[in-house]
Amino acid sequence: MNIKQNIRQQEGQYYIDFNEWSAKTINVMVYPEKRVYQKLQDHINKYLDGPNSYLEFY
Repeated sequence: MNIKQNIRQQEGQYYIDFNEWSAKTINVMVYPEKRVYQKLQDHINKYLDGPNSYLEFY
């Protein structure tokens, strides 16, 4: 599934709900481990001209 389909916007900020993305793509929730989120951030940054993403945990 294309990552662009999972980008959401709220109050002028863009975000990806990793659990939503993972559930749609592979039918499981994201494993709540920092290394998993870091790997996702690294993956997303590959698609940006100037990697500037950051993670916020909720």
